[in-house]
Amino acid sequence: MPFLGMQKAPSDLIESHLRMFPQDQDRIQLLHEGTSFAGQAAYCVFFQNVRTYLDALNRSCTPFAFTLYPGGSFYLNEPAVDEGLKRIFDSPNFRCVIATQKITRDYLIDKGLCDEERIRLIYGGVMPPPALSDLPEKRYFGIHKKTVDVCFAGWKYMPLGRDKGFDTFIHAARILAKRFEFVQFHVIGPWDEQEIDVSDLAGRIHFHAPLSSTDLRKFFRGIDLFLSPNRVFTLMPGKFDAFPLGCCVEAALSGVAVCATDELNQNISFTHGRDVLICGVEAEEVANMAGEAIANYDGLCELAAAGLSKFSEVFGWEAQMAPRLEVLSRLLSLPAPPPVPPPRRVPPLP
Repeated sequence: MPFLGMQKAPSDLIESHLRMFPQDQDRIQLLHEGTSFAGQAAYCVFFQNVRTYLDALNRSCTPFAFTLYPGGSFYLNEPAVDEGLKRIFDSPNFRCVIATQKITRDYLIDKGLCDEERIRLIYGGVMPPPALSDLPEKRYFGIHKKTVDVCFAGWKYMPLGRDKGFDTFIHAARILAKRFEFVQFHVIGPWDEQEIDVSDLAGRIHFHAPLSSTDLRKFFRGIDLFLSPNRVFTLMPGKFDAFPLGCCVEAALSGVAVCATDELNQNISFTHGRDVLICGVEAEEVANMAGEAIANYDGLCELAAAGLSKFSEVFGWEAQMAPRLEVLSRLLSLPAPPPVPPPRRVPPLP
């Protein structure tokens, strides 16, 4: 599954899931070519998945809905992606799509890919806030530790991680290291000193292997500021990420102040300077904004507290799961789309 950024077979992913959730043993099965669904309705996430399952859904005449997250082979202004979306939305079994970013909703409407009444905007994503009582005590500079800790996390999809801003983070770290002797830097993911020269940060930058969600949240309890200087349309034309990234959400929900880019102005819920910092993509701007926050550590702690509250609201159960469960509960009763004339009609199955 190279689109996941890793080389693992579906059976390996299932085995990994069952180690964490053994109660799902009898609820997971591989879908083989030619298989039809036996359920009354279907729901999945990501464009890549619904495109993969579409023939089976049509073969079994199964009504379906799906969430169109950024990523998962969904890119803007890519003809092959648009044709794939047309085929999905023209299926007589399609009922509803959940868009998680306003740019996604607007794109589907502006391109004439999907009728507006079949699009439900639920901003954000399903990342339930952790119970803080289950996490270690938050560690603060001057009380529990002698350092201010700044962190980057991301998966590696290209050299220098330019799409996620790994190179920008390193350059910003160099600037901050010269300004603050007490600042330490952390990188989480498949990165090491071989990716980029960090000899000038020796002893002050620490690389950590990818962490599970549980371990990541525990780790974040010792982090003060999370930087996410990711860039759009860098991995490939039309490729973009959500705002905020999942790693930003994990950090904020663990009590870390977040500084992130939003080149496409996707933010509809957060306020710059109150519960999040929104920066540009250049290292100097990232470093200046981070430096101002570090220099006012009390203000940085207030930003983190406000961010925890706001992110918990935006990504909480009522905001994320309640509207999704409403869509799922109505899935069987949602009307089929009207017939689509050629050449938009879904090709017949063999």
